[in-house]
Amino acid sequence: MLEITNNFFNLLICNPKYLNGIQLSGFIDDTNKLEILRNQQFMNLERLDLSLNIIERIDNLNHFINLTKLLLDNNKIHILENLENLVNLEVLYLSHNNLTKIENLDCLTGLEKLDLDFNKKLHTLCISKNEISKFENLNINLEVCEINGNKVTNIENLDQLVNLKLLSLEGNEIKKLENLDKLTNLEQLSVRENQITKLENLNKLINLKELSLYGNKIGKIENLNKLSNLTVLDLRSCDISEIDNLKELVNLNKLYLGGNNIQKMQNISHLKHLTM
Repeated sequence: MLEITNNFFNLLICNPKYLNGIQLSGFIDDTNKLEILRNQQFMNLERLDLSLNIIERIDNLNHFINLTKLLLDNNKIHILENLENLVNLEVLYLSHNNLTKIENLDCLTGLEKLDLDFNKKLHTLCISKNEISKFENLNINLEVCEINGNKVTNIENLDQLVNLKLLSLEGNEIKKLENLDKLTNLEQLSVRENQITKLENLNKLINLKELSLYGNKIGKIENLNKLSNLTVLDLRSCDISEIDNLKELVNLNKLYLGGNNIQKMQNISHLKHLTM
C-alpha cells in the first residue's frame, strides 16, 4: 500500500502486475479519495511519477524494490524519509518541495541523478556512497554540502552557493581544484581521497579555517599564502617530501603530515599557535 496524504486522487488500475510505470501527476479532483497502488503486485513498477500533487510525506514505498525512477517534484514534502528499500533507484526528482535537509541516502547505492532545484529552504545536503557524477541546480541558501563517496569528476556549478560554509567532496574522482572562487564564506573544505595533483585555485577562500587533502598526490605544499585564517591543514599521505610555503598561515594550530616522505622538520618555527 502507498499512502499519500492530502491528495485527491481517484484512480482505478487493473492488472498491476503487467505495469512497469505509472504517471499520477496532477490528478487532483473533488473525490478526496486515494485508491491506488495498494496492491503488492505493484512491486514490479520501475517508474513512478507522483509529481504535481500535494504530498507532504513519503511513506509506504517499501514494496517498490524494483523502482529505478521516482518523481516527487512539485509537492509539499519537507522531510526525506522511508526510501531505504529502494535499492535499485537511479533517478530521484525532488525539486519544488519544502525540504530543508537532505541526508540518509547512503542506502541508495545506485542513485545517479538527484534533482533538488527550487527547495528554497534547503540548507544542508549530505549524500554519500551513491553513483552521483555531477551536481547542479543547488539552492543558493545551502550552508552544508557533503557529496562523499560518489563519482564526481569535476568541481563545478557552485558559483551561486555564496552562503556555503562546509563543502565535502571526499572519495570521488576529482583531479583538479577549481571553480571555488565564489565561495568566499567557506570555512571547511575536504577533498580527501581524490586524484588531485596540485594545490591551486584556493586564493579567494579567505575565510577558510579547515582544509583536508588527505590521500591525494599533490607532491608539494604551495599556493596557500592567502589562507591566513586557516587553523587546520591535513596533508597526510600526499607524497610530500618537504615542508615549505607555510609562512602566511599564522593561525595554523594543527598540521597533519603523516604518511609522507618528509625527512626533516623545517620551516614551521614561525607557526606560534602550532601544537605538535
